[in-house]
Amino acid sequence: MSKNLICEKRKKIYLLSIIGLLFFSLLFLGCGGSSSNEGSGGNETAHSGPYSVDGYIQKGPFISGSTIIIQELDDSFNPTGVTYQTTTNDDFGSFIIGSSIQSNFVEIIATGYYFNEINGELSDSTITLRAISDLSIENNVNVNLLTTLEKDRIIHLITNENKSFVEARSQAEIEILSIFNISGISIYPFCQIDLTNENEGAAILLAISALLQNNNSVAELSEMLSKINLDIKNDGVLDNPTYKAEIVESAMDIKQYEISSNLKERYSSLGLSIDIPNIQEYMVNLSPVDTESDLVAHYLLNGNFLDNSGNENAATGTGILPNVDRFGMENGAYQFNGGDHRIEINDAVNLWLSSWTYSIWFKLDSLPSEGQDAFLLSYNDIIHDFDGYNVQLYVDDDNILKSFPHVKISSDFRVEKDVWYHAAISYGDSIISIYVNGELRKRSYGEFWDSYYPNTPLAISGRCAERPSQGEIYGSVDDVRLYNRELNQYEIMEIYNQEKN
Repeated sequence: MSKNLICEKRKKIYLLSIIGLLFFSLLFLGCGGSSSNEGSGGNETAHSGPYSVDGYIQKGPFISGSTIIIQELDDSFNPTGVTYQTTTNDDFGSFIIGSSIQSNFVEIIATGYYFNEINGELSDSTITLRAISDLSIENNVNVNLLTTLEKDRIIHLITNENKSFVEARSQAEIEILSIFNISGISIYPFCQIDLTNENEGAAILLAISALLQNNNSVAELSEMLSKINLDIKNDGVLDNPTYKAEIVESAMDIKQYEISSNLKERYSSLGLSIDIPNIQEYMVNLSPVDTESDLVAHYLLNGNFLDNSGNENAATGTGILPNVDRFGMENGAYQFNGGDHRIEINDAVNLWLSSWTYSIWFKLDSLPSEGQDAFLLSYNDIIHDFDGYNVQLYVDDDNILKSFPHVKISSDFRVEKDVWYHAAISYGDSIISIYVNGELRKRSYGEFWDSYYPNTPLAISGRCAERPSQGEIYGSVDDVRLYNRELNQYEIMEIYNQEKN
């Protein structure tokens, strides 16, 4: 069922609910009854019961048949013992209960399997998410990871600090966003956020959901949510150093393009086409960003091979000629036409350290033919009588950007002819990360062995002894950077953002 059909179905049910509500109200008034909006937080749009409620359960979206329990709460937010049960109607996680709820304060408890945006699969066990709401001011309530995190804090603020529901929820949501270094942003209440709305709220929900899920199992995620709830309940501050560190580590590891691809595919399979918002901007504040420290060499390649880092590690060019760069500026890049055309980098730049990062802009005028590669960074060098196997970064004959320490590591990114790309590779703790246009495309184990390269300089467009034409570049290169540390993905993104305009 498409989401449009779901909405139409909801409208019909809601209309019937309104008719029932009007009938009940007339009957109640005829008996001399009266109503009160106490507990609504002073909201002028509050209305009396009975109440209906509908919404979506989203981690990723819960699957059809997930269990929904709605329990009524008294004014002290204790369960009254009155509950209502239903299930999600579809794989969007939608649910609805007509006008039968008497209390305006409710807790919605959802348990089910969900679509995991990290691995692109359904969860292997169920998770429970929660939300509390005042139905006198809202009858559309989405249940998600953020509403789960805020629940206990809201109740504490109401029962211990005499806040209204609206005041308590507003404060709790500001506090929770600050845990993830998100501030100064006005979004809907967490229960109004819908992953399919393609707005800032959806991006924040997806970002935090991905950060906490990352490599955690469902059981580990459930435990984390429970412990964070307990931690922030009394003061709204996350003190647990383990979880604080895990959130930062997750921010360094998240692959935005995979999450976007997984969710797009999932919703497309359900008949809904959506654009997934960019979540990286909500993670960048969790990680330090410094693109200047440990910069060993920076070649602007504006008609010369000088090092712009201040370290005087000038490079040497052979055969290549100045060319138009990606902005149309004359002499802003260098053109390679195969053969011995190359750039050799000063010996002072040593990539056999325990960690390093390499960044380059390139455009291929012709793609590698069968059995050939285009070496963007390599120690393989026929000129220096050496034929090794470590190629830091190259485009293969399938036009895929890869690295080749001892086993091929593929970014799965296909390069097109006549298009400028920013590529970067970082190395640390025997982990290789490949980036394209600021996005992390691949992270994998791999080692570069320095014993193979005693006297061989680092080169752009190196050549192999066994196949002399392998490694030749036909195209342009610009803005090359080398660092003697592993940059994180937000530093790579910052370089891309600085240099793309």
